[in-house]
Amino acid sequence: MVFFLESWRYDWLISCPLILVLGWFKLGRYRGAVFLPLTNFRLNIFGKGRSIVRVVSNISYNTLFSSIIHKVCREVSMGQISNSDFLTDAFMKTMYYGGYNLFIDVHGEAIPLTIEYIDTENYWFYLKLDGERCEMNETNIEPWLLLGAGLRTGRKELVYQACSSLGAVSSGKCVLTGEYGELVITSREYMDKPYIRVVPDNNSLRHVVKV
Repeated sequence: MVFFLESWRYDWLISCPLILVLGWFKLGRYRGAVFLPLTNFRLNIFGKGRSIVRVVSNISYNTLFSSIIHKVCREVSMGQISNSDFLTDAFMKTMYYGGYNLFIDVHGEAIPLTIEYIDTENYWFYLKLDGERCEMNETNIEPWLLLGAGLRTGRKELVYQACSSLGAVSSGKCVLTGEYGELVITSREYMDKPYIRVVPDNNSLRHVVKV
């Protein structure tokens, strides 16, 4: 997405989202992963000409895979992309595609299986980054596909069926727990602290230029 501003002290801005790796799966002989970018947490890089002059971020370096996000965002801002491994390639592509993404690892290249636009009007999302964590074991791909279809179409029964296999369903809430912490998906407002409301990013990478 590109925005144009008439008066600005920088020449350009690249804004990259925090990306959660929700889980891993197997498909045939290939391993894959599920990616979800969030609007709330971002790394913003400001520049003049071909130089970076300022970096503003609310993504903690302690956050899972934050080093990959910083690396990819800086490379994108400089036009020097080096997709050296599966995760780096998947993070870069998720920044461009946005939404709910499934990729498989084919010799280090992230091949997209599905890219879903998320219905953010009928679902509420809440995150607890410092919540209970668990190692993400590989699962079947089917519930991840169901979850994506439910998030795109707004069909809550698909989301709950997927969550019953991937995490837990309680009082109308889908609770997913991974190495990132805890993510709650619900069809109504949920204000239980210390969860914070987050919004999945369907248009992840922002590029602002001075004209």
